[in-house]
Parts: sequence; C-alpha cells; structure tokens
Amino acid sequence: MKQQLLEVIKAFGEKIERSVASPAKSGLFTVNSNSESLSEEKMDIFHSVIAIMLYLSRRVRPDLDAVIYFLTQCVSCSDVEDWGILRRMLTFVYNIIDDVRVIAADYFHRLFVWIDTANAVHLNVHNHTGGAIFIS
Repeated sequence: MKQQLLEVIKAFGEKIERSVASPAKSGLFTVNSNSESLSEEKMDIFHSVIAIMLYLSRRVRPDLDAVIYFLTQCVSCSDVEDWGILRRMLTFVYNIIDDVRVIAADYFHRLFVWIDTANAVHLNVHNHTGGAIFIS
C-alpha cells in the first residue's frame, strides 16, 4: 500500500516537505463560508485524491477517518481551506508512510466499550456516531 500512497501524493501535484504531528488541526469541523472556491482543475484533483484515500484509509490508515469524513462532505463545493486540510493530511501521510499498522494483544483480561453520539453538530444538521473498544 506504500506505493499507492506515494502515487496519491504525486497526483496531488504539490511538493510536500514539512512535518506535521497530526492529520488535521484542532478546528477541523469549523467551516469558513467566505473561503474562495477551488478552480475546476483543483476540484478534479481534490475529488480523485479523496476517493482514493477513502479506499486506502480503511485498509492502511484508519487514523485518517475523521479528516476523510469531513473532506468527503466538501467534494461538491470544495474551497481553498479544504485544499489546505487535504495538503496537511497528505503531509502527515508522507511523514508516517513507513510506519506499520500493528494490531496485537498478549493478554485479554478486560474489555471496555464506549459508544458516543452527537446530534446536529455539523452545519448540515447531520449527526455523528462513533465507538471504541479497549482491551486490557
């Protein structure tokens, strides 16, 4: 999958050099309605990269799900801020591209499950549901 991630970064078309600690800033779900729309060419690139990353994130990088969820909501009306979010996410991916996803446990003593839901937290009044399982 490393090769596919590198191809996505190349398809993005901008040089990625710096380092970031996370795939998104803290105000990810804050939308600026005054931001300038992307050009038609950048919109096509944006759509393609998000579609590929949506597929790859499920298999390689589940820690990108929140960013990709937000950006899939912006595909039809993407703006300059969304492009910046995409650039930051790809920068994060580039910096951790050699990390290996490890799912393992040596001992199953307790199982904790958390389920969370929030209603009307997005501008389009959609809800958000999530869950986590912790094995200790």
